[in-house]
This record gives sequence, structure tokens and C-alpha cells, in this order.
Amino acid sequence: MFMSKKANLTFSLSGVYICLFCYVGIYLPFWGIWLSSKGLSATEISLLLAFPQVMKVAISPFIMQLSDKTGMLKFIFTLFIALSSFFWVFYFYVEGFGQILLVSILVNIFLPNSMPMMESLTLREVKKHKLNYGLIRALGSLAFIFASVIFGGYLENHSLDNIPEFAFYCLLAGLFLALLLPRDQKKIKAINDNKSKNSPLVDLMTNSNFLVFISVATLLHMSHGFFYSLGSVYWKDVGFDEGTIGYLWAVGVAAEVFFFLFGTKLVTKLRPIYLFITISLVGVIRWVIMAETTNLTLLLFIQIFHGITFGATHLASMYFISTRVPEKFLGTAQGLYAAVPMGVGTGIAMYISGFLYNEYNSFAYYVMAFFCVISFFISFKLKRLSN
Repeated sequence: MFMSKKANLTFSLSGVYICLFCYVGIYLPFWGIWLSSKGLSATEISLLLAFPQVMKVAISPFIMQLSDKTGMLKFIFTLFIALSSFFWVFYFYVEGFGQILLVSILVNIFLPNSMPMMESLTLREVKKHKLNYGLIRALGSLAFIFASVIFGGYLENHSLDNIPEFAFYCLLAGLFLALLLPRDQKKIKAINDNKSKNSPLVDLMTNSNFLVFISVATLLHMSHGFFYSLGSVYWKDVGFDEGTIGYLWAVGVAAEVFFFLFGTKLVTKLRPIYLFITISLVGVIRWVIMAETTNLTLLLFIQIFHGITFGATHLASMYFISTRVPEKFLGTAQGLYAAVPMGVGTGIAMYISGFLYNEYNSFAYYVMAFFCVISFFISFKLKRLSN
């Protein structure tokens, strides 16, 4: 029996998410450990991990605006995955900070900008065919869990040099499945639909409600900076093995999956602003506790909060963009979301985390908690604008 069109679309979109998140499930928990095995310092590691986020700022908004104007979203996305995979091969031969930095520049011109394109492409199909975004995104997060747990256990008995190799395999699989995604819309229609006198970037960046939303989302994503860049290194330093680190990451993403699957109705019923206020408070609690403890049981429990601090933030952001931004600007809005909250904001937080870790160790999490405090107060401005 052939699948329905909706099921087929869900399958093809989910397949790409699964591949990309298997890559992320290897990269986020273990890339810092691989860099450390190459003899790099905490400051050098934080710089290299922050670099992909900063690259989004220089490229993503303009690429996404181009996709809005030309309708060539799938083509550009597939091209970026192909170029990322090609340049990734050079990681197999690098030694030292300089060589790794050079390859990172080449890879991250393309790879960090692939996810916002995938999100935009997915939102387009979700709106057009009434698909379940939470389910599609949750399948990607489940792939993250699988990769971090299985690969973490694998690394306990195998060389850390397997990290870039297996990440490469995930990118190749993603490239193959990207070819099965829905065709691009006609270019002429995409161009003629955009009748605004201003560019999509100008329209969005002069919208006060959108700017406040971006500010809140930026601070909430920044609060994850230390966790993303040096969280695994810190856990390794205090004696946890790779398998345990993989489980800690998996618990957090499992909570994220739970929210994606069951939190969609909550997000649609409540204004995103009320979620942002709650997320800010939960973030303060999460980062303060993580600054103060290395107790494994407590860490496993507090990782559940990731479902709120990241999962709810992302789902509320996607809902805000899909309901408050005109459809012809969706790609550009996704590009700005990738460039600012998940790009420059997270990148800055990850970069300063290296200095904070050298000076204050795990107390760097208090700075992450402070970002949540600021987002809490700014969220009330969004509430007034949304009324």
C-alpha cells in the first residue's frame, strides 16, 4: 500500500532531520572532546565551537532572503549540504589549531546555514499540507538521542578519531535524502509574490514586535552557550566517561522530544510570550543548579529542563514566526532567527565561555543564568506589544 501524500512528505522531511540530528548528536556532545584530544586549550575549543554560530550572521539572512526571492530553497539547501560534506573530508588530515581553524572556516560557510533552510522548507510544507511540525522535529531529536547514547558508548572502546568520520557519514546520508525533498516552487511566482517596496530584511528589522521577539530568543539561546561549548569538557574533567556524557545529553534531548510531541497544543493555546516568561525562570533554575553540582542523579534530573529551556524556546519561536510573519518572508525570518539567536548570540556566549571556564570553572553557568534574567524582563515588553 502506498503512503498518502502527507505521510510521504512527513517521511521525506523527517529523514533529512534524522540525518542532520545524528550529525548534531555526534558533534555537540563530542566535538569539544575531539578538539581537546588534538591538544587544543579551552579558549581555542570555545572559539572553534563558536565560529559556526557567528558564520550564520554573515550568511544566513542573505541566503534565506535569496531563497524567498527566487524560490530555490531546496536547490540551495542541497548545494550547501554537498559543499559541507566535501570540505568536511579535510578534518581527517588536520593537525593543530591553525589547520583545524582553516577547515572550520570552509565547512562553516555552508553547514550552519543548512538548518534554517531546512526549517523554512519544513514550515512551508507544514502550512501547505497541514503537517505536524512537532512530530517531524521530534523524530530529528530522537535521532540525536540515538547518536549521542550509542556513539558515546562506542567511544569508550574506540579512538576519538572516529568522531569526525561518523559525523561525515551522517552528512552524506542527509545529502542523499535531501534529493527526495519536495521540488522548489516556481521562481517567477516567488518573485512576483514579494510586492513589498522594502527588502524582506528591512521589513522585518523595522518591525518592533519582531525585534523584541528576536531579543528574547537570543538571550534564551545564549544561556546554552557554556553547556554547548564546554559542558562535555567540564563533565569529562570531573570524571565522567563518554558513555555517561552521552546519556546526560540524551536525557536533555529526550525531554526536548517530549515537548515537541506534546507541547504543540500548549504553544498554540498560549501566547508565545507567556512561554518565554516561564522559560526564563526555568533557565535560571537550571543553570544555577548545574553550576553547583556534579552529582550524577541530580544532573540527570536537571537535564530534563532542557525540554523547556531549548525545546519550548524553539517551538514557541517557530510558532511566532509562522503566525506573525507573512508567508513570503518566512525564509528571511528563519534566516534572522538562525543568524541572531542561534548564531551571533549563541556564538558570543560560547566564545566567552572559554575565558569564563578558565577563570571560574563551572560557575560560568551563573552568567548563563543572568542571560535568562534579562530575557525575563524583556519578555514583558513583547507582552505589551502583542496585546
